[in-house]
Amino acid sequence: MFALCLALPCTAFSNERVLQQADSLFAARQYTQSFELYRVLLANDKYSPAMLLKMAYIQEGLGHIGHSLYYLNLYELASGDEQARDKMEELAARHQRQGYAQNEAARWAQLGKNSESWVFASMAPVALILFGWLAYQKSRKKNALAPGLLLLLVLGCLFAYTWITSHTARLIITSQPVTYLMSEPSAGAELVAIVEDGHRLAVVQSREAWIKTVWDNREVYVRQTQALAVAL
Repeated sequence: MFALCLALPCTAFSNERVLQQADSLFAARQYTQSFELYRVLLANDKYSPAMLLKMAYIQEGLGHIGHSLYYLNLYELASGDEQARDKMEELAARHQRQGYAQNEAARWAQLGKNSESWVFASMAPVALILFGWLAYQKSRKKNALAPGLLLLLVLGCLFAYTWITSHTARLIITSQPVTYLMSEPSAGAELVAIVEDGHRLAVVQSREAWIKTVWDNREVYVRQTQALAVAL
């Protein structure tokens, strides 16, 4: 633990230096070199919304539509910027990629995920205060109905919030120029469709090397290696 504590400042300094170098390369329009450094930082969970937006810009400039849409998705997750959704819809429509039509349910679920830390940071102290009030009333043998009902209400809201955000459909984006959608999780199964990179699909189930999803109202399977998970 002591060695880890000593190493943490060095690691943070190293990441900061890599980010500065990547930003300098980006400013000098050396995009492919800066992207490789940004990708290293992202792999180490060191990112910012601005960095993800630059990665999307670089990939669009290189003509990699699937990866550009992927990093725009990550940018939207990190920033909550609604303009990112408009950009994704516009880019997907221009290149005929499916899965980017927005609906209100998905939008509110995503907003809930983005504000998760704020919700728990504000509601947890309220629950503790109500619990203390309830315990005080019980110890004094006074009427504890009001604090009890309020505590149940707060806990019920937190439970409902957790359930809704945890049941938001996970998304993937096809990442290969030639992506095979199969009828079963097997290379020998019926080929349902061959699609390009950049289509966004909802995950039904993940099993080992395959992801179960839906394409044109039909359940299909895509290899894990041919898709990118939209998650930070």
